[in-house]
Amino acid sequence: MVNSIPGSFDLWKSEKKVKDSDLIFTRALKTQFQQDLFHRLSNTLADLKPSFTEGLQLLEMVTDLILMDYTEALFVYTEDLDTYRTYLRNLRYPMTTHHDDVLKHKFTEMPWPQGAKVKFERRGDRAGVEVRFFVSSATDITKLIAALERVQIEMGQ
Repeated sequence: MVNSIPGSFDLWKSEKKVKDSDLIFTRALKTQFQQDLFHRLSNTLADLKPSFTEGLQLLEMVTDLILMDYTEALFVYTEDLDTYRTYLRNLRYPMTTHHDDVLKHKFTEMPWPQGAKVKFERRGDRAGVEVRFFVSSATDITKLIAALERVQIEMGQ
């Protein structure tokens, strides 16, 4: 018999105004075991208090991992949201995660101009860096261009 007391997931769904149509990806879970596992994981995830978008992304990733026959491994690192998100992403996309780590290291080691703020990002299917500068004179721009040319040479190697 199903417990009539609302679980964390039900409360999260209500609070975030999640509709059943938002969870259409769960229709792929065909067996009772898969559905029970999803229910347990959704309550665990709701306890981490993700935003609406973040929660749906993680629930879809959890669904994919269940369909890929991951089971108890999905309950590891559930203490905080950032750690759990990273862990699930590593399970779901192992090659992309490894490739991103290599790129991040490569980009971090580049000879960026002094004072540049460099941040590695993944935007959909693309990975790269966001670079921010502060320029206050034409001389700063000249120095910046020279430094970026060194980065360009380094990237070409």
